[in-house]
Amino acid sequence: MPVSLTPCSIGDLGLDWRDIEDRPDNFQSLPVHTYLDPAVFEFELDAVFAGRWQFFAPLAKLSAPGDCVTGEVGRVPVVVVRGDDGALRGFVNACRHRGHPVVKEDACRRRLVCGYHGWTYRLDGALIAARDAESDPDFCREALSLLPVAVDQWAQCVFVNTDPDAAPLRRAHPRLETLAAEGGFDPDPERYHLHREAVIDIAANWKLWYDNGVECYHCPTLHGESFAAAFDVSPERYVAVLTDHLMNSHFAPATARDDDGDTLRSKRYCSFQLFPGCQLIQQDDLAVLARIVPTGAQSCRFIAHYLSERDADPKRVEAWIELWHRTYDEDTDAVERQQKGLWSGRVPRLRYVPAREKPALFINGLIREAYREALGEAPPAAWAALG
Repeated sequence: MPVSLTPCSIGDLGLDWRDIEDRPDNFQSLPVHTYLDPAVFEFELDAVFAGRWQFFAPLAKLSAPGDCVTGEVGRVPVVVVRGDDGALRGFVNACRHRGHPVVKEDACRRRLVCGYHGWTYRLDGALIAARDAESDPDFCREALSLLPVAVDQWAQCVFVNTDPDAAPLRRAHPRLETLAAEGGFDPDPERYHLHREAVIDIAANWKLWYDNGVECYHCPTLHGESFAAAFDVSPERYVAVLTDHLMNSHFAPATARDDDGDTLRSKRYCSFQLFPGCQLIQQDDLAVLARIVPTGAQSCRFIAHYLSERDADPKRVEAWIELWHRTYDEDTDAVERQQKGLWSGRVPRLRYVPAREKPALFINGLIREAYREALGEAPPAAWAALG
């Protein structure tokens, strides 16, 4: 379970239990200040992102012994490596000497060497060299291995959990493989190869980007010439399954027209949103593996890896990627404008339309659940009595 590094109470966050308790008629967001307040952001890094499985990198980036991928999971710097024995291992990317990263960027290397003072670790995290440490009679290399994090793999993805004792990914999401089989999501890591990566910095709170990414109420208005032109976004032909801290969705094939020419029309689409912040998509001859990285109270980063089927037409793959880029640009513009509206101080609470935004309400429910778990408090008896 997530553990807060900085214990706080519900009052410290400017909340009361009415803000985070689920009710059947609660179609509102968390209070607007939770999209603005640095204290709430710091709380969420632990409450929401620590101790939960998150997509970290495509498996293709960790295919050979010595391959290293770096990144952040909540507030924790992480490096995942492919060992000489073929195993994937994850570590807190901080030297046990002075906390400097042992890997500063993705690379392939035989040893993990801290660039600050040269402490050197094997790929299994064991310390093997510390300059001049022999002068310290109490120095014990065996006690100074890199600190582990949990690593798991599914489909084309490597997942990380900052809790080294976390239960496996499939136990955290017990319906994942069943829904994938039912929806045609192919877990074969050999089906795709890594095409390219996109990094989008967004001047908006991560929760706004998350809401936007799980609902398609906005698709006809925001993406009329991009996503909504290639996919059938009719609400009656869209299916979303919400369960086990994940969302599985499908769009029906888009209707082709005689005058389409080279216009992109989707024939298949299956996606997963794994809480918190992971988006996995397979559509036509492309896969998109992406995650949200919260970077501030009013900023986040979206990292998307595009994978193409091995026999796909490269020009068609590039066309699909350009469509996704345009879609994400439209999303970025929308949520950044939202953020400005919230920053105005004139918007008291966001109100959802349950018939069209059930996925966003589901995600907001999971965020509320994470808040409650991290706070570890019971609501006042008077509030509990109100139901």
